[in-house]
Amino acid sequence: MEVEVPKNLRWSTDLMNRAGQQHKFLSVEEGKPSYRLMSGAPRCWHINDQIIYNTEYRIWGTTEDIRMALKNAGISDSEIASVIENSITKNNYQSSKGIEYQAEIDRYVNRNRGP
Repeated sequence: MEVEVPKNLRWSTDLMNRAGQQHKFLSVEEGKPSYRLMSGAPRCWHINDQIIYNTEYRIWGTTEDIRMALKNAGISDSEIASVIENSITKNNYQSSKGIEYQAEIDRYVNRNRGP
């Protein structure tokens, strides 16, 4: 996926692609790029239950931070709503997004194993 991202944002298409290759998620908050693994999400939700993880863009952050970052990148409001709706959250990782959540963890665990 190719997204034109303003230079002042901490994430970029290149960083998103690298995060995906490493099965990680990139923060959309300001500052030095920060990555998280899906396996750490439950610990994160004990600190801030508003954090969401999006597998398409390989990003994590609060709904509002993600909304702002994607808007600044020129993503349409309808696409942003879809991204947020289809993200993994504290409320859905054990139910409607449980398979996707576990698949992310499995891909990371098995990343270096042969066929």
